[in-house]
Amino acid sequence: MNYIFFFPQLIAGPILRPGQLINQLQEKININFNNFHLGMFIFSIGIFKKIYIADTIGQIIDPTFINIANSSNIDLLNAFLLFPFQIYYDFSGYTDMAIGLALVLNISLPENFNMPYLTRSIREFWQKWHITLSNWIRDYIYIPLGGSEKSSYLTLVNIILAMSLSGLWHGASYNFLIWGFFNGIFIALERIFERFIKLKSIYRITINLFIVFNLWVLFRCQSLLDAIIMYKKIYSLDTIVQLGNNIIVFLVVIFMIFLHKYDQRDYYKKIGNIKYSYIVMPIWIIVILLGLMLSQGSSDKFIYFDF
Repeated sequence: MNYIFFFPQLIAGPILRPGQLINQLQEKININFNNFHLGMFIFSIGIFKKIYIADTIGQIIDPTFINIANSSNIDLLNAFLLFPFQIYYDFSGYTDMAIGLALVLNISLPENFNMPYLTRSIREFWQKWHITLSNWIRDYIYIPLGGSEKSSYLTLVNIILAMSLSGLWHGASYNFLIWGFFNGIFIALERIFERFIKLKSIYRITINLFIVFNLWVLFRCQSLLDAIIMYKKIYSLDTIVQLGNNIIVFLVVIFMIFLHKYDQRDYYKKIGNIKYSYIVMPIWIIVILLGLMLSQGSSDKFIYFDF
């Protein structure tokens, strides 16, 4: 019963199996200052991601996605570039809040994100994005289908089927099905060609970001028609001619990708070390209180709560 009602961890993630949590819940809650301080620091990072970044981006781009057909090419390009960070900071922010609150109670939840926008393949992306869901898909869909135990051909088919079904997990629409299908296609293609293509990491990361950003269009658009319109507009000659007017957004995107390498639990632990508490504690208190003031006690709902 405690497992079901454990308040920091909801179905959106981190997705836990009973064995990962029940033993901890059976232990007597032992709150200590070290974990309380680190937990509140991680919780404040989640607040910062959600309220300060994700919600701000949402105010800019959500109106564009609501009316794609009548949006300008540049507005659509901005939405294309910024949505990947809206969904990342929204979802990883929620995860950080859940992990932080759990740690306050001396309970450890698994990491759910590990710098996914610095990955070099779609396969690696899914090993570092919503990690607990990826593990669930592997164990309960991919492996029961046969995994990689049979022929190479069936392995590729199993990958595509598993990723397509993961798309339907997000919602019963063509967009999600196609989004999952193409994730599977790219993972299958990587398995086929990875031994033949050798590129430096920076090029692989850039190519992978291009693929991921384009796949997010299918994920975010409300219909397949909207996605087609958006693709046509952002890849039109008119948009290319106007790229110079979009330099600020490009710089913001590059800056957020650069910061991505510091957005990991090991780095949080270093900064949130108890010996720095006299510096860090006032920061997380201010971030939380100011965040509550800015949001007036409420915020846009978490994107993944729709799935």
